Amino acid sequence: MDSRLKNFLFGTVLLGTFVFPSLLFAQAPVKVIFDTDIGNDVDDVMALALLHNFQNRGDIDLLAVTVTKDNQYAAAFVKMFNTFFGHPDIPIGLVQESHVEPQDGDYLKQTLEAVNENNEPMFPNYQEYIDTRYPDATVILRQTLAASEDHSVVIAMVGFATNLARLLDTPADTISPLTGRELAQQKVKEVLVIGGTFSEELKDLSEYNIANDIPSARKFFTEWPGPVIVNSFETGCDIFMTSQSIEEDYNYVPNHPVKIAYNFYCRGQERPTWDLNTVLQIARPNRNYFTFSEPGTVTVQDNGTTRFEAGPEGNVRLMTATPEQKKRIQEAYLWLCSEMQQDPNHSR
Repeated sequence: MDSRLKNFLFGTVLLGTFVFPSLLFAQAPVKVIFDTDIGNDVDDVMALALLHNFQNRGDIDLLAVTVTKDNQYAAAFVKMFNTFFGHPDIPIGLVQESHVEPQDGDYLKQTLEAVNENNEPMFPNYQEYIDTRYPDATVILRQTLAASEDHSVVIAMVGFATNLARLLDTPADTISPLTGRELAQQKVKEVLVIGGTFSEELKDLSEYNIANDIPSARKFFTEWPGPVIVNSFETGCDIFMTSQSIEEDYNYVPNHPVKIAYNFYCRGQERPTWDLNTVLQIARPNRNYFTFSEPGTVTVQDNGTTRFEAGPEGNVRLMTATPEQKKRIQEAYLWLCSEMQQDPNHSR
């Protein structure tokens, strides 16, 4: 046999041995719906940035963003943000007539209308985003789930339970012959929630996401038909986004919305990263960032406090982190949130 042919065949075998297996076993992107109360705290902004960066890496596929803050600027901010990150067509749904935390907040309108040193808008299309009529969040949830494969969607619920509780009560319609409860059971793989307190020290604290819509939280934990992972308030309290990172790591473009929003909300301060925990676990579930409890159930009390009771019939697991895990988590956030976009000159 000709030596060149031998070399070719040997190289082909090596290629099949070392390259093709990595392609065969590459994981498909996780299908994600991000359900957020963006505007009430800035960790939602950082979590959404993390989602977009994971999307650009091919780790997740952000199917939709649904908003539980009853404020037009919240949806407009998400539209601006998605556009900045190069994903302008991601569907956005806005809760309707919930009256839960409807205030503008400390950074939504301010970021959208921000101007540079020449008094020019940092985000020229901001008025278009504000004027857009966004569909009801339950419509977007139903459309997204109906179009998805069975047990393929992971929902990150990082705000109030309003949208998911309402989804459960939606009837069959032209979008799907399934009710909302049936869609949840058939299409959703799991829900990751930020909410509640479960440590002995904070057992009497009514956590913000639970306290602002207690009926919806109770309905969700009582009736949701699939697996739920709860990232408690305690877990994110001492994992911080540093002010140094905000000031130094987002300057690869002139007007980065993470930096602008963060500075409007808490310039110069360290900020806990509660909502980011759900995103990190969704995108990197096998990296041992978190520790998980046995299954159980969560009960929401009348005053908004929460209790977890272990039991094999429960559908909820608590997600916590050891001190060593928290160090790794914070380092991941400092790198991944500020990751440079593939095209830093894309239209904003």
